[in-house]
Amino acid sequence: MAHATSRGGSLLLGILIGILPQAGAGAAEAERVRPRIMEAAAPNRVEFLCPGETTMVVEFSGTDQSRAARVVPAGGEAVTLPEQPSGSGFRYGDGTRELRGKGREVTWTDQSGRPVVCTEKADTAPPGAR
Repeated sequence: MAHATSRGGSLLLGILIGILPQAGAGAAEAERVRPRIMEAAAPNRVEFLCPGETTMVVEFSGTDQSRAARVVPAGGEAVTLPEQPSGSGFRYGDGTRELRGKGREVTWTDQSGRPVVCTEKADTAPPGAR
């Protein structure tokens, strides 16, 4: 009986020795991949032509977990807005300002509440419009 326990113990030890390196490799692989997943994608810079021949610049950036748009309206200060749920197209806002759009057209609404419709300049495209 002691012999069987010894063999069983050796078998169990052999199984654990075989499994542990694989478990360690999985953890190492997860740590190696994690920084790439958490890195933010390079911003996608898009210029829009607005009324009065003014230009608004928007930089769309983020990861799968968090997206934002940095809006630089003509004659205004830059503001970064978090992504908001949208039924169609895209929407970014902070409760006072909002950028929404679909395809080549966006609507920018600042604190005044007056919407301004702008159209993408040639050779740039917002995310999801290509």
